Amino acid sequence: MAGDHDEWLALSLLIDRFVSRYTNPKTSHQYRAELTALFRHVGVTHPRLLGDAAVNRWVAPARANNTRRNRLTRICVFLRWCARYELADPGSSRSCKAVRTRCETRLRCTGSCRASTRLGG
Repeated sequence: MAGDHDEWLALSLLIDRFVSRYTNPKTSHQYRAELTALFRHVGVTHPRLLGDAAVNRWVAPARANNTRRNRLTRICVFLRWCARYELADPGSSRSCKAVRTRCETRLRCTGSCRASTRLGG
């Protein structure tokens, strides 16, 4: 139990270190809230343990396309930062970018398909 608490505390400190880069309090709060939610949702305590499937499990429940894009963007920025400081595998940010690209392609298609359906296309 104490080990788990220490790991979550270390993650919280890591997230705090990351969000301290942002001077806008709303931006800082949004990153902190979403990154904390991601790690809690998937049950991992370190960026190295975060895989594509875990990120997808966190993004998928979001109903709005903009929410999905924002979540993916935030986690990609965080993973790039982590990779820069050797806290995550450099491949994780490339992988995240690939996931984001696939998701955005699907979202664009879904949005344009919905628009064409509404317009009778």
